[in-house]
Amino acid sequence: MSRERWLQETVSGARIAALSGKINAAGAVAHAANETGYGSSQLGKPPHHNLFGVKATGAWRGRTVDLPTWEVIDGKRVDIVASWRSYESYTECFEDYGDIISRLYPYADPRHPISFLRGLFLTGPRRWATDPLAFNKAAVILGEWWDILDPPMTSGEATRFVLHHFHRRDVLALLDAHLQHESQLVLKGEFVTRYVRDEAGGRVDVRRKV
Repeated sequence: MSRERWLQETVSGARIAALSGKINAAGAVAHAANETGYGSSQLGKPPHHNLFGVKATGAWRGRTVDLPTWEVIDGKRVDIVASWRSYESYTECFEDYGDIISRLYPYADPRHPISFLRGLFLTGPRRWATDPLAFNKAAVILGEWWDILDPPMTSGEATRFVLHHFHRRDVLALLDAHLQHESQLVLKGEFVTRYVRDEAGGRVDVRRKV
């Protein structure tokens, strides 16, 4: 299956799961694509349906499977074998994912995909992954496949632009202003403006519509 087809199928399920208000569909699928290599990992495919690398810890009483993986420990990559949750379906996977996030990741804001990813990987009391680049990798996937994961009518053109061209700190500054409904953004460097899209020139300025 092509990456595009996998993303289309997975985001359809994620949008249904997002009706719970616990996850952001686009952010969740970008997360899943990074975790599973666009659904190609043994853990992510049937019969295990584990899209997010959820280990068989805590009160889990369902199926499990032992598979190799790697983690970053003290700044070094270490190969290990871990016990993972094995779900009956992708629907069960998304439901469990949403429950985990609602309980343990209070900063994973479902209103916006980058805010959601930031709450999983950068802020709050815990991090979803030991890989220090997990946020960056998922954000790049989100930017590359924006039209499938989060169509332009859903989120601003400026977000797509910053995902490709700005430093992570600037992406977060833009997001904060977006969520707080500020009329002006203050980004590092020369960008202190409002954002609009110049259709004639195909140019995206960092500005906010007011």
